[in-house]
Amino acid sequence: MLVRTSICALILTMALAPQVMAQSAIARQHYMHQGVVLTPTVDIGRGRVDFQTPAQQARVERLMPQIEKAIAIKLANPKTAEFRGIRTGRYQKVMVVCGVVDSIAASGETEKRRFIARPGAASLETSENADAFRAGWKSTGCGF
Repeated sequence: MLVRTSICALILTMALAPQVMAQSAIARQHYMHQGVVLTPTVDIGRGRVDFQTPAQQARVERLMPQIEKAIAIKLANPKTAEFRGIRTGRYQKVMVVCGVVDSIAASGETEKRRFIARPGAASLETSENADAFRAGWKSTGCGF
């Protein structure tokens, strides 16, 4: 009996799926006709930005100036900062951007430091926070 019920539910779902999709398309057209803008939600991607959807890439592009500013505050020479290996991760329900920033330190040497950032807040890896940073790097899904 349970098997028959499951099969019936599966067949019903397959039969109704095109109707539901058509109704949602009609609803979108109706709302657009009335001037209501439906804002699509963008999932938080993980991993390399260039492997993510165009919507996720656009979201990162919009956030990068704020993130670069949050990181620049922590650098000795922010004008020399070069960002590479940009990835996204997630901390709780917030998207974070991770990567490596190369800059010239106060000593004049080039230093490469990993970062985890979101708009308005950034954390750079240092010798003092190396263990905690490494744990955060892995838990956000940024690790590479």
